[in-house]
Amino acid sequence: MERIIGTVKERGRRPVLAALLSFFFTGLGQWYCGEAARAVVLLLLRLLPILCLPFIPFYAQGGRVLCAFAVMLVASLAIWLGASIDAFFLARNRSIVPGLAARPWAYLLFALLSLICTAGALMPARATYGLYVQRDDAMGPLLRRGDVLLVSRFIAGPPAPGSVLVYREGEREMISRVAAQSADRVAASGSMLAVRGEFLPLGIYNDSEVRSLGLTNSTELFYEVNGGRKYPVKGDSGSGRIVRYRGPSNEAGPGRIFVADDNRLGREWFHGIAIESITGRVEGLIWGGSPGRSMMGVFVDKHGKAVDMNRVNILD
Repeated sequence: MERIIGTVKERGRRPVLAALLSFFFTGLGQWYCGEAARAVVLLLLRLLPILCLPFIPFYAQGGRVLCAFAVMLVASLAIWLGASIDAFFLARNRSIVPGLAARPWAYLLFALLSLICTAGALMPARATYGLYVQRDDAMGPLLRRGDVLLVSRFIAGPPAPGSVLVYREGEREMISRVAAQSADRVAASGSMLAVRGEFLPLGIYNDSEVRSLGLTNSTELFYEVNGGRKYPVKGDSGSGRIVRYRGPSNEAGPGRIFVADDNRLGREWFHGIAIESITGRVEGLIWGGSPGRSMMGVFVDKHGKAVDMNRVNILD
């Protein structure tokens, strides 16, 4: 639609076209409506959360990385979709006077700029994060075969006990939980870990905790606390009381650490790995087959909090 005011011909804008332009190239719909400054601001607002993603593992601690990652991703998606909606309503009853900014080459230039900036912002994020699909039940009961996990590829400082690492073993990538620091003397006895001569605290979940984790209570389900991190393990039950470990123990050695699987039933679940084989840290469970098993951390951070536990001994 065109109209003439004086000697200047104005051109109407098409709402659907404006919305589609901003959907594929953030801000282009606003530029199409003659709002160049608005277009640039929306583009920058969409890119800002993406640019923050690579810094999250260095500043967020514990299970908060997954939460911060999700918040930034949702913020970027909300601005992306919001820009399309804004362009649609902006184009209604909007006419512009043709000028340099309204020419096809100007639209093409802004679209190219939007594409380059978006790709440039995504590159550091793609280098920082990856997805890992769990291949077996070694980290059950919490992590199961087929679970999709968020992995950060840059780890600030030494791997913390209780955290879950991705490491390379031959041609395959595996995951396991850090048992202790490199210099700690560690031993596995039955289904329990002893670090520096003390068994790690072990307890029984209450029913509400089991439901919140999407698990089923059983005589084999316990939780372990290591380095202030609480997580479920699967082990053999027994009787007796918690005692100091008095058997032989070992250090992992220079450049190595001990790791342990959460599933400790009828299998080798404790071993050492080279630190240089570590390729990332698991930040959380993105999708576990149902909404109830999605967007979950791989431990509960208990630093500075009292651990209310019914302590047990699972040594036979």
